[in-house]
Amino acid sequence: MPREKQYAVEILEKHQHGRYGKRFYFGMYLPGFSKKDAENVGIETLAAMTFDEINSRCVDEHQKPWEIWYQHQHEAKNGKDAPIGFDLAEMFFCCRTYIE
Repeated sequence: MPREKQYAVEILEKHQHGRYGKRFYFGMYLPGFSKKDAENVGIETLAAMTFDEINSRCVDEHQKPWEIWYQHQHEAKNGKDAPIGFDLAEMFFCCRTYIE
């Protein structure tokens, strides 16, 4: 029976910037049975966070992980403390996972 392990999950921008790669936002340690499972937990965690929580974790505060238009539309419709949800999490982010 597989055991759950700790994985280092990097939260990256969804889109590639040519030879510069994907922009790194922040990292987390998450449990999972496989790398793919830990990536799914990472997306679920992001979906439960608000825009302000994600902003506060970003390594570089000048590079925000979304277009500000999406944040304003989401907050106008759902309120400032509403989680971003799976649609926006999958639209803006991807995960890279390493075993710890």
